[in-house]
Amino acid sequence: MKQLRYIAYARKSSEEDERQAMSIESQTENIRKRFGKELNIIDYVEESMSASEPFRRPKFKDVIDRIDRGEADGIVAWHADRLSRNELDAGTITYKLRHQVIKDLRFVSGMTFENTPDGIMMLQFTLSQGQYFSAKLSKDIRRGNEKKRELGQLTGRAPEGYLNAGRRHGVVSKDPVRFDMVRKAFDLFLTGDFSVPNIQTIM
Repeated sequence: MKQLRYIAYARKSSEEDERQAMSIESQTENIRKRFGKELNIIDYVEESMSASEPFRRPKFKDVIDRIDRGEADGIVAWHADRLSRNELDAGTITYKLRHQVIKDLRFVSGMTFENTPDGIMMLQFTLSQGQYFSAKLSKDIRRGNEKKRELGQLTGRAPEGYLNAGRRHGVVSKDPVRFDMVRKAFDLFLTGDFSVPNIQTIM
């Protein structure tokens, strides 16, 4: 029987809903420990991209393309949500598994999904959980930002000349070092007599 060839895929983004996810380095290390001797892993792919929107991960697309070309047979990952957190990518994975283009999926988390009606259904359910949590958190963040704006608070980083007030999100205070300098620069610019290069020279 032909030995299956696997590509290991590790992913994490800097988005809010990914902050608790295991680091890319830890994912790869865990894949090596769990499957390094058991499976024929021909490549390790790491990607720092969000999976909440489809067709935005060039390295993941390359993994799928390599499987389509017959260069590999399966994918290894830390958890199923590393592969997809959106409906279209999830559909690609389940379709290719059902049609035996992807011959096997392995996860460090211990989940297994056989190419059976029940296995495909469980894979779809698992991937849909990632989609749900991603969409829900995005909605919660939008609602929180709207509330901050209603209260006159900022929703991002403090502007030049100010500092974020520690853990008090949306609250800023004057930067004791830079506030007066930034204020002077704006005052000079608003007179209309000074260009930006002039102000840089003065400051």
